[in-house]
Amino acid sequence: MVKVVPCPEQTQHLQFRRTLVGPGINQPRPYPGYEGFVGWSGVARTKSGALLVTFSSGYWHASPPTGPTPLPADFAELFKRLSGIDLSTINAPRGGRAEIIRSEDGGLVWSKPEVMIDTPLDDRSPAPVQLSDRTLVASFFDADGRGGNRTGIIRSFDDGKTWKQPPRFLTTPFVWTATDGPPLEMPDTSVLLAIYGGTGRVKNESSQFGVFESRDRGDTWNCIGTSKAAYNLDEPNIALLGTAG
Repeated sequence: MVKVVPCPEQTQHLQFRRTLVGPGINQPRPYPGYEGFVGWSGVARTKSGALLVTFSSGYWHASPPTGPTPLPADFAELFKRLSGIDLSTINAPRGGRAEIIRSEDGGLVWSKPEVMIDTPLDDRSPAPVQLSDRTLVASFFDADGRGGNRTGIIRSFDDGKTWKQPPRFLTTPFVWTATDGPPLEMPDTSVLLAIYGGTGRVKNESSQFGVFESRDRGDTWNCIGTSKAAYNLDEPNIALLGTAG
């Protein structure tokens, strides 16, 4: 038996909740393949006091490119069963994008969405963190609809106003990888990132877990450990715990 005890403080968020990006509200600029979907958000507060919210945009929960080569028939069939979308009707030559909005006044006013990263594939789950030296490091992954997901890193040196291109993609022991981020700065200023991946086609096996480390502010990365189990280790994250005493 479960007893629910109402707590007024837990419902006060309803007074302050608002949509920052959504149908009819501050939407991204139109582009081929954008059908109104926004999601997979990340958030960071910079040392200047700015709030950054990052997100994916596209035509659905996943928005792989639909051309010039048609996606595999089995993938298109599964996609239609899950989403109700016939991929043959979607014109998304570069898939979805990663975008960013910004507030300089504590979240009262937000900028229009700007493109953060737009590779030829579906750019998903952008997640930023600002390091102690003010470098912003954001993880994301791109997907092609064929099991070729890759984890990438982009950085900003001007408080998130621009992001250095092209992205750096991690060299990993896996065939495919993805991440939900964000990276984590450690007390010694190294940066860690949790990813997941596999050695075969996406979802044909249990995904594994990996941890990557950067010692140069997110410029280069090395795999420092992997783990696997008899079940999926999807969408991991990483946190720094306090020490006793």
